[in-house]
Amino acid sequence: MNRRAFAVGSAVIFISLLLGGVAFLQKKRPVRLFESRLHLGTMVDLDADFPDRETGRKAMAAAWGEIERLEQSLSERRADSEIARINRNAGISRVQVGPSTLEVIRMALEFSRRSGGAFDPTWAALAFDPRGWRIDPNQPRVPSPEDLRLILPRVDYRKVRISESESWVFLPEPGMVLGLGGIAKGYIVDRAVRELESRGAIAGIVNGGGDLRVFGKPRSGKAWRIGVRDPFHPDRILARVPVTQGAVATSGNYERAMVVNGIRYHHIFDPHTGWPARGLAQVTIAAPAAVTAEAAALSVFVLGKEKGREFLKGFPGNEGILIGEDGERWMTSGWKNRVEFPDGQARDIDP
Repeated sequence: MNRRAFAVGSAVIFISLLLGGVAFLQKKRPVRLFESRLHLGTMVDLDADFPDRETGRKAMAAAWGEIERLEQSLSERRADSEIARINRNAGISRVQVGPSTLEVIRMALEFSRRSGGAFDPTWAALAFDPRGWRIDPNQPRVPSPEDLRLILPRVDYRKVRISESESWVFLPEPGMVLGLGGIAKGYIVDRAVRELESRGAIAGIVNGGGDLRVFGKPRSGKAWRIGVRDPFHPDRILARVPVTQGAVATSGNYERAMVVNGIRYHHIFDPHTGWPARGLAQVTIAAPAAVTAEAAALSVFVLGKEKGREFLKGFPGNEGILIGEDGERWMTSGWKNRVEFPDGQARDIDP
């Protein structure tokens, strides 16, 4: 072979290798899929990377199927749910439930115990009783002190009976009502992530109306950056939180509220008093799992800054941002120098 032929042949081989390498890279480039649907009374977003489109399509379908199945079991507002059956049989009989429902109720009761009742799944009697609250600007209802006096004896997590070996749940008093708002959404987000990961997702985020969980490395190769709303201007971002793995959840007094006779009421009730919790405007918690982040955020919101700080100490690795009704901000020391506040106004709450 002469030099010219060798040079041409070498060039052809080089170009073939180059094109082959490009094709290989293109084949390996992750496929991003994003879908948003209405579930759990909010918009749920699935946003994930997959090795190929077919893998992604099947994984997304499985995750949506899991979300729908769990919502049908855990929503107290669906007449055909297991929670609704438990509520209809309050004071009458035990109700057999599936493993997911039993697991969420067990977790809810554990958070109730650890928070001293600040988190309480029997809170729902305050809203479902005809004399109770209706946080609706168009059809508001504020119960009288006498109404609350009659309802509050049925708000007590310690009365709930469960059997893990026989898989039943029983509310012993008529009028007791279970409501898993504050924990079910986080649980469902975790299960959706599990479906995506087990079916080939490389990285992604599942966002259930602000309660979210991330997995894998983001496309930037750095930490996920999660925006935290300003409770006084919910259309604005107050801070950005770096998260490498795990979940972030927020409880705020702006999500559902009404004004009656010049007084503003919101939907997060203190189970001890029956009135909306006061002191904090918003709590954002980061935790390994969404179910923990959501339940912890609600617990701290009801407990308030000082007791909430003590409560968080029982969850090593959890971090939080607390915002008072007066606008003052605090954050746990683990987030010091990591959370970005555009105006720089924050201070530690840990001693």
